[in-house]
Amino acid sequence: MKTGAESALPLAEDRQTASVTPIRALPLDPDPQAVEQARLLRRLATDRLRELRDDGVTPGYIARMYGVELGMMEDTMQSLGLLAR
Repeated sequence: MKTGAESALPLAEDRQTASVTPIRALPLDPDPQAVEQARLLRRLATDRLRELRDDGVTPGYIARMYGVELGMMEDTMQSLGLLAR
């Protein structure tokens, strides 16, 4: 139900809008400590996957251990250089 005041208000599509310049995000330099931590975690993961592989554990079993799809585990192991392409 409209009141008398509402009829005097312009509709949203009838109002003029100002041109808005989009805001661009500037790239931030990553935190050096976070970069080192990520590098360490990658090395630890690579060592662990290498040990499992050397012990004869299949990528399928490793994928089930970590709750991921086999394709994702194979891609990860390939990117770490643990599987032949």
